[in-house]
Amino acid sequence: MWVNLRFVVGALVISVLTSTAPASIVADFAGNYQPNSPRTGWAYLWNANGPVGNAANYVALQPTANNGGDYETGVSGNNIAVLSTAVIPGAGLTQDPGGIERCAILAYTVSAANVAAAGNQAYIDDYRFEVPLSSVDGVTASIYVNNTPIIIGLPFPGGYIYDRSRPDAYAMPLGPVNAGDTIYVAIGGGLTGDGDQLGIAYTINLVPEPAALSVLGVLGIGLLGRRRGR
Repeated sequence: MWVNLRFVVGALVISVLTSTAPASIVADFAGNYQPNSPRTGWAYLWNANGPVGNAANYVALQPTANNGGDYETGVSGNNIAVLSTAVIPGAGLTQDPGGIERCAILAYTVSAANVAAAGNQAYIDDYRFEVPLSSVDGVTASIYVNNTPIIIGLPFPGGYIYDRSRPDAYAMPLGPVNAGDTIYVAIGGGLTGDGDQLGIAYTINLVPEPAALSVLGVLGIGLLGRRRGR
């Protein structure tokens, strides 16, 4: 697992920021989901042309009438799907001929209206991740802003449930975003995609930058004081 240092520091910032500044939900995966045609701002993708982390490798999943308009690959051996409350990844690293983990990718592109109304400091909140016991080796979760990694390959084992109500849970910081930036949540099958599925819900939230900067300044002064005192 690889976690961006910005995520670790940002978690401290967001934990303070969310209690001191107004936050706005600009996207809600479960609440915004609609079959047949994604709601404005959303795209449901998979990495048909290469590894995740490069948006040029992503291809849109297609709605299927025989499955209620849910989104699928239609590619043999990669039964990737995005449903209203869950995603199904494709072939795992040991199953794919190219050794590539084929992921279901949820993408939201931040609009100018989002930033103007809510601010440009982004974080993920109100989340729930649930892996069924049938999953042989669990799933992985990766988060990118455009092609910048925030989290890579975070493992969720079979039978695992993680949501915002847990005492160790916290908002997941994404850092500053601009209009046109895309937030990608990629779910892969790990080594194998056997029995893999992830029940998923989350929101993308924005808060104003001035509040974030003030909190960062306070944290920076505190860290500097601790360093000088060592």
